Amino acid sequence: MAHLDDPKQEKFANLVANTNKITESFRKVFKPKGTKKSVNESASKLAAKVKPRIEELRLESKEIADKLRILTKTELLLFLSDVVRTPVGEIDEMSPLCQEVKYSDQGAKTTKMPGKIDAGKTLAAMQGWNAKEEVKLDLTASAEVAEALSVLFAKKR
Repeated sequence: MAHLDDPKQEKFANLVANTNKITESFRKVFKPKGTKKSVNESASKLAAKVKPRIEELRLESKEIADKLRILTKTELLLFLSDVVRTPVGEIDEMSPLCQEVKYSDQGAKTTKMPGKIDAGKTLAAMQGWNAKEEVKLDLTASAEVAEALSVLFAKKR
């Protein structure tokens, strides 16, 4: 499949292929004004429509990374997830998680793996889990509630 005819759809496909974040990619490209639900639905529909292009872009990215021996974002996320999930006792010198092997004078072997907490922090940052979430509160009250509150607060004075 060649480039998509619509430049915005092509940009959307590229963003999804690289970030895996459909709704966020949709918002960046199209700047929609609808509700959260309608934006999610529109983003999902477009992602389904351009799915072959997204998969093609992911494959191209992987092929380039393989040729250049570059770690892809997905590979790094998988590695970090393995660090967090793998019990330390399962690591030996042949494990891809083995960072260092030391032998004592008595012949005891110690294997070291990357830190789980650091891996978790990196995963959280890469996935955007640390981003501040905006919460909007509507504190309007009915006339009855407002009056009841004013009476309640007047009694406490």
